[in-house]
Amino acid sequence: MNPDYVRWPKELVEGEKGEKLWEYCQQKLAGELPVLNFPTDRPRSPLQTDNGAAYPFKLSEKLTRQLKELAKQEEVSLDMALLAAFQILLYRYTGQDDILVGYSK
Repeated sequence: MNPDYVRWPKELVEGEKGEKLWEYCQQKLAGELPVLNFPTDRPRSPLQTDNGAAYPFKLSEKLTRQLKELAKQEEVSLDMALLAAFQILLYRYTGQDDILVGYSK
């Protein structure tokens, strides 16, 4: 792994730049979070729940290889390329510009 790549995030959050970045994030994430308004076939329930589901699937070897090549070409990790694609999909369904996505590895 490139030592500069490891050092960059640490330098980013330390010092004046990191403080400004922290303040910016705190400001952007303050207050009510935006709700994704997906088109539905029935009204949204007024009672919010955390019910969800999982849909496991496998990508073909060819598609996986192509995605890895795209990520390498764009100089991002495969995770970040897939996250960007997911956010694009959410935008296409909702038309909303502000979309917050939580990510944990």
